[in-house]
Amino acid sequence: MAKISDLETPTLPKTTFTVGTVRGGTSVNAIAGEARIGVDMRSSDNNELAKIVQAYRRSVGAVGREVKTVSDGSTDSNIAMSLGVPAITIGGGGESDGQHSLREWYKPTDAYLGPQSIFLTLLGLTGFEDVSRPLLEKRAR
Repeated sequence: MAKISDLETPTLPKTTFTVGTVRGGTSVNAIAGEARIGVDMRSSDNNELAKIVQAYRRSVGAVGREVKTVSDGSTDSNIAMSLGVPAITIGGGGESDGQHSLREWYKPTDAYLGPQSIFLTLLGLTGFEDVSRPLLEKRAR
């Protein structure tokens, strides 16, 4: 993980990574028979994403271990971003956990707040005539 933390990403296009999970061993003072880390890498540019994946593979290979799995994921923002349109993904309300796993669950507690939050975010970003100015600048077509 120390080698991974030395990786550098460009500010533009936005490219980030994080070590999200660390697992292994059976106690604090035992040598782990197996260790795993989960690394999430994202970029608004496929070429930059490929560069950070390769840099990650090189840093892990430098400690004598093989990278067993590198896979990509998806959010609702991927299509827009692939077309060069800046995008965000906003939660839809309710409570959930274990996304994209066999343990995934959803409870619609206060789920109505999700669409409200999305609508208010859109109004803030685009503005509302005679009420508020947009937070985003208008793009030329």
